[in-house]
This record gives sequence, C-alpha cells and structure tokens, in this order.
Amino acid sequence: MVYVLGRWIVPRVFAWVADSQELLVLFSVTLCFVLAGMTQALEFSMEIGALLAGMILASGSYRFEIMTKMKPIRDFFLVMFFVYLGSGLSLESISDHIGTIILLSLFVLIGNPLIVMIIM
Repeated sequence: MVYVLGRWIVPRVFAWVADSQELLVLFSVTLCFVLAGMTQALEFSMEIGALLAGMILASGSYRFEIMTKMKPIRDFFLVMFFVYLGSGLSLESISDHIGTIILLSLFVLIGNPLIVMIIM
C-alpha cells in the first residue's frame, strides 16, 4: 500500500500542491501524521509510519523544497526532544557514577581533539 501511495498517488498530489509552498509543507506534515496513524492502527509503532512517510517524501521530486521549508520545524522539535529527554533524567544517583562521568568527559574534551589532530 505504501509503495502504491509513494509511486503513483503522492507524486500526482505533489504536482497539484507544489504551486503553493504552504500547501507543500502542510501536505508533507499531513502525510507523516496519516501514515503514523495508519501504522499505529495496524498495531505497529508510529515511528515506522513516520519513517515510511519520510521515505516517500525523500524519493519525490520536491524533496529539496520540502527540506528547506521543514528545517525550522525540525529544529524546533529537536530542541523539544532534548528538553523532554533532559526532564526525564533522575539526578538522585549521580554521585554513584561521578567517576565515570568525569572520565568520559575528560576523554571527550581532551582525547577527542587529540585523536582528530593525530588523524589530520
């Protein structure tokens, strides 16, 4: 079904919608939500539907226009993801892992630039 949608239906809709940049973005987001909802209704994860929608959009002829218009939305949701991820952290057991935290931080801050300098 997704193959038929991506091969014959979506390109025809894009040809009709592409005259307006706002409609192009709106259709792209709608396609992602519809496929995510369909896969969830079929008892798969929503992420699979969003991945399939992304594959359909990436294989289309209007992918560059979609990519440039979706960048601010992508950046916003990326920030929201990390805020959500950080709000779920439990800092109660941080003292148990302080040695590992310091060691890995030193490796990233000192070791990583040294490795890059050696490679270059």
